Amino acid sequence: MIRDFRLELQAFFASYDQHFDQDTAKSDSLMQNQKLKLSALFMRRLKDADSADVEDWYNFGRANFFGYETERDVETAAFWYRLAANAGHAKAMVGLALCLETSDDASAFKKAVKWYRKAAALGNADSLKYLAFAFRDGKGVPVDVEEGRRLMHLWFNRVSLESASQ
Repeated sequence: MIRDFRLELQAFFASYDQHFDQDTAKSDSLMQNQKLKLSALFMRRLKDADSADVEDWYNFGRANFFGYETERDVETAAFWYRLAANAGHAKAMVGLALCLETSDDASAFKKAVKWYRKAAALGNADSLKYLAFAFRDGKGVPVDVEEGRRLMHLWFNRVSLESASQ
């Protein structure tokens, strides 16, 4: 079903690009129709979210964090990311940590660092980049520029290896 959502999302953007230069009233009507279809599909997926589909939980977190077909809502994103993160989803761990970083609470950064470390232990490359920033800026950890550099190099090497193998 998430594949259907992705296909509908691609169709939405393709339709937008196709009708962008056309008559504004007609284009607006077509786009509104596409948005309604996409919103309905998203709502069907949301109703199915009580299933144990960890990837859906992660995708609902992303949708709420970035405001895809819903209002941007970091608190709701954190809820979905936390479900997936507690089930061992490394990308959701990073998403949850990013949600925590939006808080003004200093202890939230310490929690974010813990999630970044868990994701790094599972092999998530992006978590290394965010850990490097945390050490550089002293957010959730003491300032340690050398550790930040080490982590940034580790991230760069891992991303380079991943792109070379594709």
